[in-house]
Amino acid sequence: MTTDRVASEQSADDQARMEGMFVKEAVDEVFRAIKAGPFAVILIPAIVVAVMWSQIDTGILLLWLSLMVCVILIRYRLAGIYHSSDVTWENAQLWSDRFTLTSLGSGLLWASTPIIFFVENSISHQLFILTLVISLSIGSVLFGAYMPKGFYYFSIPTLSAVVGRLLLEGSVAYVSLSMLMLWYLLMSIALNKKMCGTIRSEMLLRYNSDAMTEALQVKTEEANQAALAKSRFLAAASHDLRQPLHSMTLLFDVLKEAESREERQRLLSKVDLSLVALRNLFDALLDVSRLDANEITAEMSHFDIDKLMKQLSEEFETEAKDKGLRLSFRNSCGAVVTDRLLLERIVRNLISNALFYTEKGGVLLTCRKRGEKILLQVWDSGIGIPEQDQEVIFDEFHQLNNARRNRSEGLGLGLAIVNRLCQLLDLPISVRSRVGRGSVFSIELPAGSESMVVAAEQGVQHSWDLAGRILLVVDDDCDVLDAMEELLTKWGCRVIVADTLEKAIAAVDRSGSLPDAFISDLRLSEVVTGVEALDVLRERYGRSIPGILITGDSIPDQAEFTESTGYQLLLKPVQPARLRTVIHQSLSE
Repeated sequence: MTTDRVASEQSADDQARMEGMFVKEAVDEVFRAIKAGPFAVILIPAIVVAVMWSQIDTGILLLWLSLMVCVILIRYRLAGIYHSSDVTWENAQLWSDRFTLTSLGSGLLWASTPIIFFVENSISHQLFILTLVISLSIGSVLFGAYMPKGFYYFSIPTLSAVVGRLLLEGSVAYVSLSMLMLWYLLMSIALNKKMCGTIRSEMLLRYNSDAMTEALQVKTEEANQAALAKSRFLAAASHDLRQPLHSMTLLFDVLKEAESREERQRLLSKVDLSLVALRNLFDALLDVSRLDANEITAEMSHFDIDKLMKQLSEEFETEAKDKGLRLSFRNSCGAVVTDRLLLERIVRNLISNALFYTEKGGVLLTCRKRGEKILLQVWDSGIGIPEQDQEVIFDEFHQLNNARRNRSEGLGLGLAIVNRLCQLLDLPISVRSRVGRGSVFSIELPAGSESMVVAAEQGVQHSWDLAGRILLVVDDDCDVLDAMEELLTKWGCRVIVADTLEKAIAAVDRSGSLPDAFISDLRLSEVVTGVEALDVLRERYGRSIPGILITGDSIPDQAEFTESTGYQLLLKPVQPARLRTVIHQSLSE
């Protein structure tokens, strides 16, 4: 569905809701007035009967009065039912139509008065009827400001009857008076439309003001909740960062006084554990911040979910056996369409979490088809999650049975990252659990195309081998250059490294071979940026040579950056598999 179509449907829904609210408020006003004084309304037709008692047949008068009282009582009964019913803007139109029907009945009865109660030889009785009908039509203009149909159904029959009756008299005075009555009818209709428009504008202004106030309150509450969540996040992160730093500070002080090589080795191994914990925490925090900043973009593809699940079950099989647990995968679902690498991270976190909280039994991975969806589930027979915690387990640093924040029991960021990745991929995730019985995490995946899976796998097989490829790497950090050279050489590549643009050009010229791809850090130590360096290299050696940028900076919109520069962007730390995939894609293109 396109954005314009969604916007138009939302606009149509808003208009329908607004119209319903207009009708609801109008019906409220009308029925409130009817409920307030039914006997005062009955008094007017009673006065008419009293005035006409000696001029009109008694039977006709009583019949007319009875019909009029019936209409008034029906209206009063409708008002009573209305106020005792649960009326909303969706069904308000039904009550408006019911009132309109009573208006038509009342209008027809009053329209009969200029015809059957028009006394030929009594100017005073004629004046009484004309004045009464005009007065009632003026009152209907006020009602009609809220409900125009009610006004039309009442005033048009009554005033039209007056105009017709005066024309029948034939004299100049009566004909002139009928024209004045016709002009009055037209002016009443125009006045009613203007009043109705004014009231609707006032209602719209009030509704918009109320909606804006409500939206502001919601946004304020969301901002307050976000601020509280961020404060809790920073407090927990600060605590977890300080712990390994504190440990290393104490260990280094002891290390200074160590006398034997064995003691130093023992202390260094403890320092290494603290460094590993610190690195893991930084990596997890970086993942959370990149997801919050929308720096991770999804790359959708069709792939075989069964292969991924089997791969992950084999990967965690040793860890499960070490704990005496069973880890298995059942069922077969075929193709899905989503980001394979991000889904792999989601499932890996869920399996790791399930194994951690399971002491006996095992973990089961399943896939089941549900129409156009595939339900992926991770079952465990672990400790289970209390019902009150099932909503907050996806919060940062929330861990069950780890109030002391013991790092050996995890960081409390795994499920937070899972939740954010599912939101990024638009994959609904849910959890069911019973304490002491275990838990099941469920993810709905869109089904993919088997033919597109085959085509994608053939394309990957064609371009996967990097042996013999010449890659130029430019980075001002020597350690990064060494690591990149080691990794790319391991993949069979010929690697040219340089820490400046000038050295890169000189190294390529000396090699006598053109690189197949350029890889550069975005922020170099010299005045030239990575983008400018790639531009110069491609201008010198060939515009067809692809360029890849790597950075540790925060880039708000990777897709926009890639589109504007023409270079694929990777954010540090880069997973080797991700780097290799991007190199493959760049060389294939």
